[in-house]
Amino acid sequence: MIRSLLLATTALLALAACDVRPQAEAVLDPAPVEAVAPPLSPMLFKVTDADSTLYLYGTIHLRKPGTDWGTEVVRAAIREATEVWTELEINPAKDVELAGIVGPLAASDVPLSQRLTPEQNARFAEVAGRFNLSPAGFEGYKPWFVGIQLSLIPMMQAGYNPAQGVDPAVDAFAEADGDTMRWFETAQEQLGFLAGLSDELQLQMLLDVLDEIDEGAEVIANLERAWTTGDEAAITGFMVDEMRTDYPELYEALIAGRNRRWVEVLKTEMAGAGVDFVAVGAGHLVGADAVQEGLRAAGYAVERVETRDPS
Repeated sequence: MIRSLLLATTALLALAACDVRPQAEAVLDPAPVEAVAPPLSPMLFKVTDADSTLYLYGTIHLRKPGTDWGTEVVRAAIREATEVWTELEINPAKDVELAGIVGPLAASDVPLSQRLTPEQNARFAEVAGRFNLSPAGFEGYKPWFVGIQLSLIPMMQAGYNPAQGVDPAVDAFAEADGDTMRWFETAQEQLGFLAGLSDELQLQMLLDVLDEIDEGAEVIANLERAWTTGDEAAITGFMVDEMRTDYPELYEALIAGRNRRWVEVLKTEMAGAGVDFVAVGAGHLVGADAVQEGLRAAGYAVERVETRDPS
């Protein structure tokens, strides 16, 4: 389930990380960047018709400081574009605005401990205590929010940081290039995807995080390697297959439903002329419901672009 939580949007991950960091500062000891990494060749797709080009770039929302976000091929595609899309508007003012949005969506009238059995409460207390966190501090929050906070801690301990994700790096490069910035969703919408899940699924998400908390660092490391090498099969396995099979409600809310809406927006863009660049989580570009597959079904030509630099 931690694999599924990684599909949470950039804004949500960044917000959750900021909430965790002050409470768990003592345990967040980032690991050094690995000295040897595989050649960078992340997924990039090119969608075309007679007078329009659309690049689709799969991102990862957590990375280590000092790691690159794209190759020269990716940078050239951004330079070619005049409009660059991300899932959410990325700027410091919006980060501040998020603090006022998350409270009502994450708050719960039912104390967290009352949702859990005595055995589950004991497990939650054990996991929280590992990170110097008090279970009482989570009493007023819904399970989806607590689960994301806990799932992030091992990843941050391993050196991964939402501020180092690919999405903000793409945004900064595109703005410096003078591109017009566009986005698909608001922060309210993104947070609402998880806040609107059924109580049963939210609780199961939290329990899964408690069960898999020791696997968090290994999972994000494997996912990062799959992203780095553009391994579609591995990314599908990590981010789509389990969620689609075991958690169809979550898959519809976070992946399939959003992909369909984005395809409709991009079809409107393709009806005009010019070049657009779209950067969204890599999980949206794999599997049968991938964004490029929706565009392919609409009649556009789709090809994968080799992103590895010749050197």
